[in-house]
Amino acid sequence: MDYAVLAHQLRMEEGERFAVYSDSRGVASVGVGHRLLPVDHLRRGDRISQAHSARYLKQDIEIAVGICLALWLTWHVYPEEVQQVLAQMAYQLGYTGFEGFRHFAGAIEHRHWQAAARHGRQSRWYRQVPQRAERLMARLEAVPPA
Repeated sequence: MDYAVLAHQLRMEEGERFAVYSDSRGVASVGVGHRLLPVDHLRRGDRISQAHSARYLKQDIEIAVGICLALWLTWHVYPEEVQQVLAQMAYQLGYTGFEGFRHFAGAIEHRHWQAAARHGRQSRWYRQVPQRAERLMARLEAVPPA
């Protein structure tokens, strides 16, 4: 998977902020949607550098890819576009965020990209972030059948 492409896509979707802010759920975040942890030693209003933001992004991408590999053992051989979509979803949802995606996950596992997109559109996540989710589901749906 092309990590640079994923990083660019995430910056476009998430935006990038160098001051700590509260996300839509009130969670302290910074950079490209990085949710702050106690080990980050930052609080609302603190600022970070562009390099610091890039380190958080790299770390969070590695976590998202790890989530994908844990959920789909053959993720690394899926088409590039499928990997990109799933990594973006994992970046946004985290591991536990995929709990309600049983049918979606099964369709992905069987390489039924169009069915997965249909199931993705029926999720609560889709209703919460419809524009972003539709962009991702449309990309997934456009992948030729395996």
